[in-house]
Amino acid sequence: MRCASFPFNPTMTIDTEELDNLGRQGPKHGIHISKEEAQRIFTRHLNAIVLEYKVSPKGYNNRLYWVTTDKGKFVLKAGGRYWKRAKTETEVAALLLVSKHTAVPVPHVRGWCSDTSICGVEYVITDEVRGTVLSDVWPSMSMDDKKHVLQQLAEYLGEIKAKVTANLLSQQRIGNFLITNTRSGDISKNIDIVIDKTIDGVDGGCTAGHYFAAMLDMQLDAFRQDKVYDGMRHLLPRIQTFTSQSAKLHAMDSAPVFIHGDISLANILVDKSSPIYGITAILDWEWAGFFPIQEEFGPIADMLNRDPPDLLLHLYTESYSRCYRTLVVTR
Repeated sequence: MRCASFPFNPTMTIDTEELDNLGRQGPKHGIHISKEEAQRIFTRHLNAIVLEYKVSPKGYNNRLYWVTTDKGKFVLKAGGRYWKRAKTETEVAALLLVSKHTAVPVPHVRGWCSDTSICGVEYVITDEVRGTVLSDVWPSMSMDDKKHVLQQLAEYLGEIKAKVTANLLSQQRIGNFLITNTRSGDISKNIDIVIDKTIDGVDGGCTAGHYFAAMLDMQLDAFRQDKVYDGMRHLLPRIQTFTSQSAKLHAMDSAPVFIHGDISLANILVDKSSPIYGITAILDWEWAGFFPIQEEFGPIADMLNRDPPDLLLHLYTESYSRCYRTLVVTR
């Protein structure tokens, strides 16, 4: 089955100057890799000839391309305009760590560049992965199928939290990833990975308390300065009163663990080659890093917000608790 995460219309032309649904210049505005540039990229990393090159309308933060070469089929992700370097290197580092230390199915990285020296934009090449986007089939799935997928997801999340966390536990820092020895590479090049500031540039410190307090400060700064909040600025004193009474944030001392950071139905591929659905890949690791374990709760709750509450309860109590037990054992 062809990877269905990036459906396209072969006759479609992509307007790289398009505005987002709010009439703004979004992350993909002005971002494009031509076929000629793609050939240069694939020659550099895989010594491959590009035979077919198709752009996808999918993806919000990045522009995506399906690429068929004489050496196989790949996805080329062109980084958007925001979060330079950190987002690209976080995804590369996370995919390599998960591939090395776990059996969790993820796309394999074949090449990447976190600056604009090669084609004017940052990019990541991964293998094309078979499967159907979970969000496309979730509404029609039976409750048993849904519970099976969530059970599998919980096992995978538990595995990455145990095995990847154990590998980098000595750094004891909260943040996303940085690659320190190179800005470009492929499968043959070793990379040095460190936990750095968050992609938003926040120093997360070493404890949950420091991290949540720093993130709250960042959001308050945005509230004071961003024009989108002009009509709500009168609420600032009440918000500041609330935050001043939330000193218990600083007392939180749970150690950071490895998380995906953006678990959603759109970032999971499934297949039903057997009588029941199974996960074939977990995608989009650009927000991964070491964070308080609570940071995984929000995206998962959002993912299931249209389902009966017992599904979320099933994930947390019957399945997701496995990751805690595994994590405690490894520590």
